[in-house]
Amino acid sequence: MSAATPTQIELVDAFGAGIYLLMLITHADLWWHRRGRSSHFWLATSAMGALIVNLSGAVVRRAGGDVHHGISALNMLGIALALVSLFELAQSIAGQRSTRLVRILQIGTLLPALATLALGPSGLSMGRKGGEGWRGEQQAAAVEHGGGLPGGWRLWRSGH
Repeated sequence: MSAATPTQIELVDAFGAGIYLLMLITHADLWWHRRGRSSHFWLATSAMGALIVNLSGAVVRRAGGDVHHGISALNMLGIALALVSLFELAQSIAGQRSTRLVRILQIGTLLPALATLALGPSGLSMGRKGGEGWRGEQQAAAVEHGGGLPGGWRLWRSGH
Protein backbone atom coordinates (compact mmCIF):
# COMPACT_ATOMS: atom_id res chain seq x y z
CA MET A 1 0.00 0.00 0.00
CA SER A 2 1.11 3.53 -0.60
CA ALA A 3 1.68 5.97 2.21
CA ALA A 4 -1.45 7.90 1.18
CA THR A 5 -3.74 4.88 1.55
CA PRO A 6 -4.64 4.22 5.19
CA THR A 7 -4.28 0.69 6.48
CA GLN A 8 -7.12 -1.11 8.22
CA ILE A 9 -5.66 -0.43 11.67
CA GLU A 10 -5.38 3.27 10.86
CA LEU A 11 -9.05 3.30 9.88
CA VAL A 12 -9.97 1.56 13.14
CA ASP A 13 -7.82 4.09 15.06
CA ALA A 14 -9.57 6.97 13.32
CA PHE A 15 -13.01 5.48 14.00
CA GLY A 16 -12.14 4.90 17.67
CA ALA A 17 -10.78 8.43 18.03
CA GLY A 18 -14.01 9.81 16.60
CA ILE A 19 -16.13 7.77 19.01
CA TYR A 20 -14.01 8.78 22.01
CA LEU A 21 -14.08 12.44 20.95
CA LEU A 22 -17.86 12.36 20.49
CA MET A 23 -18.29 10.74 23.91
CA LEU A 24 -15.95 13.29 25.48
CA ILE A 25 -17.81 16.26 24.01
CA THR A 26 -21.26 14.86 24.81
CA HIS A 27 -20.55 14.02 28.44
CA ALA A 28 -18.54 17.19 29.05
CA ASP A 29 -21.56 19.17 27.82
CA LEU A 30 -23.95 17.14 29.97
CA TRP A 31 -21.73 17.67 32.99
CA TRP A 32 -21.41 21.40 32.23
CA HIS A 33 -25.21 21.78 32.35
CA ARG A 34 -25.76 19.38 35.26
CA ARG A 35 -22.82 19.88 37.60
CA GLY A 36 -24.49 17.85 40.33
CA ARG A 37 -24.19 14.69 38.21
CA SER A 38 -20.54 13.76 38.57
CA SER A 39 -21.01 10.60 36.50
CA HIS A 40 -20.97 12.73 33.34
CA PHE A 41 -17.66 14.26 34.41
CA TRP A 42 -16.11 10.84 35.00
CA LEU A 43 -17.42 9.50 31.68
CA ALA A 44 -15.95 12.52 29.87
CA THR A 45 -12.65 12.03 31.68
CA SER A 46 -12.63 8.34 30.79
CA ALA A 47 -13.27 9.18 27.14
CA MET A 48 -10.40 11.67 27.25
CA GLY A 49 -8.08 9.00 28.64
CA ALA A 50 -9.19 6.54 25.97
CA LEU A 51 -8.67 9.19 23.28
CA ILE A 52 -5.13 9.86 24.54
CA VAL A 53 -4.34 6.12 24.50
CA ASN A 54 -5.86 5.74 21.05
CA LEU A 55 -3.97 8.65 19.48
CA SER A 56 -0.63 7.98 21.17
CA GLY A 57 -0.90 4.30 20.21
CA ALA A 58 -1.58 5.30 16.62
CA VAL A 59 1.54 7.51 16.65
CA VAL A 60 3.64 4.63 18.01
CA ARG A 61 2.30 2.20 15.39
CA ARG A 62 2.79 4.72 12.59
CA ALA A 63 6.39 5.39 13.66
CA GLY A 64 7.14 1.69 14.01
CA GLY A 65 7.81 1.93 17.74
CA ASP A 66 10.68 4.42 17.30
CA VAL A 67 9.18 7.43 19.10
CA HIS A 68 10.22 9.84 21.83
CA HIS A 69 9.68 8.45 25.32
CA GLY A 70 7.26 11.32 25.96
CA ILE A 71 4.73 9.60 23.66
CA SER A 72 5.01 6.43 25.77
CA ALA A 73 4.55 8.51 28.92
CA LEU A 74 1.50 10.17 27.36
CA ASN A 75 0.08 6.73 26.57
CA MET A 76 0.60 5.61 30.18
CA LEU A 77 -0.98 8.84 31.42
CA GLY A 78 -4.05 8.12 29.27
CA ILE A 79 -4.28 4.61 30.71
CA ALA A 80 -4.07 5.95 34.27
CA LEU A 81 -6.67 8.62 33.52
CA ALA A 82 -9.11 6.10 32.06
CA LEU A 83 -8.52 3.64 34.91
CA VAL A 84 -9.05 6.17 37.68
CA SER A 85 -12.05 7.80 36.01
CA LEU A 86 -13.84 4.48 35.48
CA PHE A 87 -13.34 3.63 39.16
CA GLU A 88 -14.64 7.06 40.15
CA LEU A 89 -17.60 6.60 37.79
CA ALA A 90 -18.54 3.40 39.63
CA GLN A 91 -18.12 5.21 42.96
CA SER A 92 -20.34 8.10 41.85
CA ILE A 93 -23.06 5.78 40.57
CA ALA A 94 -22.98 3.93 43.91
CA GLY A 95 -23.17 7.27 45.74
CA GLN A 96 -19.87 6.69 47.53
CA ARG A 97 -16.69 8.71 47.86
CA SER A 98 -13.19 7.33 47.53
CA THR A 99 -11.14 6.90 50.67
CA ARG A 100 -7.75 8.50 51.24
CA LEU A 101 -6.02 5.17 50.59
CA VAL A 102 -7.81 4.84 47.25
CA ARG A 103 -6.74 8.39 46.31
CA ILE A 104 -3.12 7.53 47.13
CA LEU A 105 -3.34 4.39 44.98
CA GLN A 106 -4.88 6.44 42.18
CA ILE A 107 -1.95 8.85 42.32
CA GLY A 108 0.30 5.78 42.21
CA THR A 109 -1.10 4.92 38.77
CA LEU A 110 0.76 7.98 37.49
CA LEU A 111 4.15 6.67 38.63
CA PRO A 112 4.97 4.68 35.45
CA ALA A 113 4.31 7.75 33.28
CA LEU A 114 6.35 9.98 35.60
CA ALA A 115 9.19 7.43 35.69
CA THR A 116 9.23 7.31 31.91
CA LEU A 117 9.40 11.09 31.70
CA ALA A 118 12.09 11.35 34.35
CA LEU A 119 14.24 8.36 33.39
CA GLY A 120 13.67 8.30 29.65
CA PRO A 121 13.43 5.01 27.81
CA SER A 122 15.11 3.11 30.66
CA GLY A 123 12.15 3.99 32.88
CA LEU A 124 9.87 1.84 30.74
CA SER A 125 10.98 -1.52 32.07
CA MET A 126 12.61 -2.80 35.25
CA GLY A 127 13.99 -5.69 33.27
CA ARG A 128 16.12 -3.68 30.89
CA LYS A 129 19.87 -4.04 31.14
CA GLY A 130 22.18 -1.37 29.83
CA GLY A 131 19.33 0.32 27.98
CA GLU A 132 18.59 -2.79 25.91
CA GLY A 133 15.17 -4.35 25.64
CA TRP A 134 14.49 -7.88 26.83
CA ARG A 135 15.63 -10.66 24.56
CA GLY A 136 14.05 -14.09 24.22
CA GLU A 137 16.42 -15.75 26.71
CA GLN A 138 15.72 -13.02 29.27
CA GLN A 139 11.97 -13.51 28.87
CA ALA A 140 12.39 -17.27 29.23
CA ALA A 141 14.44 -16.74 32.38
CA ALA A 142 11.72 -14.48 33.79
CA VAL A 143 9.16 -17.22 33.18
CA GLU A 144 11.48 -19.70 34.95
CA HIS A 145 11.56 -17.31 37.93
CA GLY A 146 7.78 -17.37 38.22
CA GLY A 147 6.60 -15.21 35.31
CA GLY A 148 4.97 -11.81 35.27
CA LEU A 149 6.14 -8.93 37.40
CA PRO A 150 7.29 -11.14 40.30
CA GLY A 151 9.39 -13.27 37.93
CA GLY A 152 10.82 -10.17 36.28
CA TRP A 153 11.67 -8.75 39.69
CA ARG A 154 13.39 -11.99 40.79
CA LEU A 155 15.31 -12.11 37.51
CA TRP A 156 16.39 -8.48 37.85
CA ARG A 157 17.45 -9.02 41.47
CA SER A 158 19.43 -12.16 40.60
CA GLY A 159 21.44 -10.28 37.95
CA HIS A 160 20.68 -12.62 35.01
